[in-house]
This record gives sequence, C-alpha cells and structure tokens, in this order.
Amino acid sequence: MVNTHSSVSSERRTRLRRTTDRPETRLIRLEEVLAICALGKTALYEAIRRDGFPAPIALFGRSKRWVYQEIQDWLTQEIRQLRAAGGQSRTLRQTKPLRNSSRGMAR
Repeated sequence: MVNTHSSVSSERRTRLRRTTDRPETRLIRLEEVLAICALGKTALYEAIRRDGFPAPIALFGRSKRWVYQEIQDWLTQEIRQLRAAGGQSRTLRQTKPLRNSSRGMAR
C-alpha cells in the first residue's frame, strides 16, 4: 500500500510556499492615495502630469486604482530628493501672480 498522505501534504506545502514567495500587488483607491501622500485631488493629478507620480490603472469602466508599492517608491524617492536639497520643498506647479483687477471696485 502506498502512503499518499505525506506526498499530498508535501505538494500542498510547496504550493503554499510558492504563493507566499511572490510579492503581493495591492491596489488602492483615490481616497487612500490622497491620504498617504497628503495631497489634494488637483495636486495629485498635477503631480501625475508633471512630476512622474504613478498613474492609475483603469480596471473597468471608470474604476481606477493605484499600485500601492509604486506610491511608496515615489514617496521614498521624493523624500530622498528633498533631503538632498537641504529640506527645501518644491512646488508641484507654478502659481500665477494675482492680477490687479478693477472689476467690482467702486471708483
């Protein structure tokens, strides 16, 4: 009689080991990205457009998700750059100076 119990458990252990060796890909929603990065929605999309912030993945329809590890990698890179620059922050976009407007003002 062949003992199959030990071979089955051995195969199962190997299969379990293989699945745990792979890094987990965690997808996160916009709200979580904003909370992690301490950015507003406009600043986030500006960073995607200008500063190499990871773009979302379109899953289906209008559903978008970000890869958590890509966000973490971007933050690590930003922190290193800020520290190398002596802690000086950089703006994500240039703001326009306010115009002197006489509209709505009594003369």
